[in-house]
Amino acid sequence: METGSYNIIPDNERQCVWMEAGLVNYKLCDKNFDCETCPFDGVMRSQNKTFAERASDQFSPVVGSGVPHNGNDAYEEIIEQLVSPLKKIVFPADRLYCSSHTWVQNRSDGTMHIGINGFLAKLLQPIVGVALVHSPSHIESSKPYAWLIRDAETFALYNPIASITATLNSSLTSKPSLLTNDPYNEGWLLSLVPSKPLSNSSQYLTSEEYQTVVNIEIEKISQTINSAVRKNHSSVGSTMFDGGKRIENIEQFIGEKRYTKLLLRLLSPQ
Repeated sequence: METGSYNIIPDNERQCVWMEAGLVNYKLCDKNFDCETCPFDGVMRSQNKTFAERASDQFSPVVGSGVPHNGNDAYEEIIEQLVSPLKKIVFPADRLYCSSHTWVQNRSDGTMHIGINGFLAKLLQPIVGVALVHSPSHIESSKPYAWLIRDAETFALYNPIASITATLNSSLTSKPSLLTNDPYNEGWLLSLVPSKPLSNSSQYLTSEEYQTVVNIEIEKISQTINSAVRKNHSSVGSTMFDGGKRIENIEQFIGEKRYTKLLLRLLSPQ
């Protein structure tokens, strides 16, 4: 670890297991690394909630207590805890999915509803504003139809198929959180009149087919986390009572810039 231009702990010296796990930023050991006699270790292991459960509302996985003393195992456990909520997301079978992580659903009036799916909703939290195109508007394929405001960043959603807007979800104006809290129902974005039937487009996937796409994306996210935590796992999380830092969620783990880049990649027009 570095402070200013000098190392506090030389690279070849042992570190507290909680530093290796990425749960604390800095902790000197005065117990000769005998964790069983360390009161700090006891406090960390006896807390009612693990670090992952104390994370923000974006991710709240249920995990076992304790962290392995082996550094590599600890890294793997941290990564698994951070991505486990993404693995539990269910994709309803009553609609079709796009590789841009949106869904479409045919309506009885000849229109189709469009919205973001649970995978993207989980990663986008929290959304503080939603802007939609006017209605009626003609939207060409791969052109933006919605803009999502998240902190200081704005992310565009791109239309999967040429269509004309029919109805906008006005509830999102006053309650943008509906988009991520209830993406399949109250959080739908708008309804469109497609220029051709959905069945004629090969870009739409069933829920089972889309799950395969998500599994690949989760693996990419895991690799991103792994790279970030091994390079600088001491710079993430919220400050702990002992002056160290605790892991919160994926964004805090990999940093705002990496996370924004991740979201832009997911939302890029296909």
